[in-house]
Amino acid sequence: MADPIKVVVRASDTSGTDAPTVDDLLGQLRDFVDVLRGVEKALETDGSQIDWRVTNVSKNSPLSFELTPYAKDRAAFVDQRAARVERATSEGLLALRRGVERPPYFTNDVLPKAHKLYERVTNGLADTEIVFPAGLERVAIDREGASEVTQTERARATKAATPYRELGSLEGYFARAELDGHGRPVLWFRHRIDDAMVKAVANGPAIRQLEQTRLGEVWSGVRLRVYGTIHYKAPGAIDHVNADFLEVINETGLPGLDDIIDEGFASGLTTEEFLNEIRE
Repeated sequence: MADPIKVVVRASDTSGTDAPTVDDLLGQLRDFVDVLRGVEKALETDGSQIDWRVTNVSKNSPLSFELTPYAKDRAAFVDQRAARVERATSEGLLALRRGVERPPYFTNDVLPKAHKLYERVTNGLADTEIVFPAGLERVAIDREGASEVTQTERARATKAATPYRELGSLEGYFARAELDGHGRPVLWFRHRIDDAMVKAVANGPAIRQLEQTRLGEVWSGVRLRVYGTIHYKAPGAIDHVNADFLEVINETGLPGLDDIIDEGFASGLTTEEFLNEIRE
């Protein structure tokens, strides 16, 4: 069994006690678990496979809880998966404290939950301490960190939406291929970092690749990397991509040898006999 995460919740000392209200306590635990689940969905390809269970509660002051990852499928082994989720969550919460607007794997569903963890320490809670296993850095959600997160979010909200573009690549999961209203081949894929649906307009070699995908569903769910010019509506907000090339990273879902080999193709002839017959 994987080692647990320890969560310590302290109430604001202005209340005269370090006992948090029910709403603050349950809200903090619920939002933290939602962050873990959301990061797992963004990080892995098969959705959420981990149940986070409360395996220990300390009645000493302050209150502390231990959250342990369990596999939803009892036959599965999720220790390494949980370690990846814990690392990405720890690094993401610390990045928010440093002023990063959107850490990796903090999707549109995860980011508000993470902000809420910091917001509560400005109204009701004194702080929340999260101790991850495996030597990961401790996360202190306190008023100093909350102030930094609040300032970053306000700056992001007031920042002018200035469109720009850059050369690069995006990684994601194939959704569908089609023609747009102008007759151009278009690829839709889910961005691996924030799970947003991205439109990629094909150019050059990518056109031929997309034409092949429109012949069937063999690319459904395949992980790929799209190279080209990335157009942004604002910092971090992707509008679309002019795709020049597609690279398949994970070929799961593509046909294998057993799907394309025809044992009767040469009518029982050996390779040499079949080639000689063609030449003759």
